[in-house]
Amino acid sequence: MKTMPKVSLNQPSIENLIKSYSRYHYWANKILIDWIREESVCESQQLHSVSFSEVDLALRTVLHSQEFWLRIIKNEQCNRVDPPENSIIEAYDELPFYELMDGVVSISLQFSNYVSALNQNDLERKLHLKSPWFESFQRRFELILHVVNHAAFHRGQISSMGRSLGYNNVPMMDYNYFMLNVN
Repeated sequence: MKTMPKVSLNQPSIENLIKSYSRYHYWANKILIDWIREESVCESQQLHSVSFSEVDLALRTVLHSQEFWLRIIKNEQCNRVDPPENSIIEAYDELPFYELMDGVVSISLQFSNYVSALNQNDLERKLHLKSPWFESFQRRFELILHVVNHAAFHRGQISSMGRSLGYNNVPMMDYNYFMLNVN
């Protein structure tokens, strides 16, 4: 099993906080995916319900956005961001649900490993992002926080959907729980 890098928070700093958040991001996404697999949410009688399709779409959104923002954060695509030719769901339409779940965990680990290798100067570096919708110069750590917050929003959506489908054992995935029990 792949593991996430360790972070020491003995010395409070933006660098350690961001690295801790990236570990949390991987951990929370993995916990959610493990729960979906364990509960066989994707194999339940509600497989074809609107709620399931919303879970599927939310995971596809998380995967797409993590891949997109990881490229930006790595500065691989920071001067020009082409609008997607297809919608998020179409871009991953051929991906079976189990591969989608594996993809979310894999890209989350890649994200965490990349962020853990950055130093304070790397995190504070301003990146130029130009798209048809906006142009900005943002510090790398601000973009990392955006990715973590965006995924947390979708994890919350999926948790709520799970509860509405009758699953009452949705795992605790907030940062404070991670800091007290996992990190």
